[in-house]
Amino acid sequence: MTDSHSDPTNRAREMRGVDFGLTAGDYATHRAGFPNSFFDLLEEHVMPIHGVRAVDLGTGTGSVARTLAVRGAHTVTGVDPSEALTIQAKHLDEAARVQIEYCTLLPSPPRCRHSPLTS
Repeated sequence: MTDSHSDPTNRAREMRGVDFGLTAGDYATHRAGFPNSFFDLLEEHVMPIHGVRAVDLGTGTGSVARTLAVRGAHTVTGVDPSEALTIQAKHLDEAARVQIEYCTLLPSPPRCRHSPLTS
């Protein structure tokens, strides 16, 4: 028998309906994001960032999307089910002087200018 928290499928079922947007202000204020070393390793071992078209799935307050933009990604789209989180992301983007398109996917069809999965 497995604990429901150790089984990713059960954990995903438990998380359905959780609204992280209820704490969007706290996320924006207190979530530090990834260290620069993460992006250094990404560039060194996975792909260059400069000039890419990037999609950040589950963007939340946009910390990954924002850093990709700061590091020279050509375009960045952040996708998240919570409109409250993407609103916070936009405020943080203004402070960082980057422009990212955000799409919210739930509960209705995507709300963004371009489909994040096509070019």
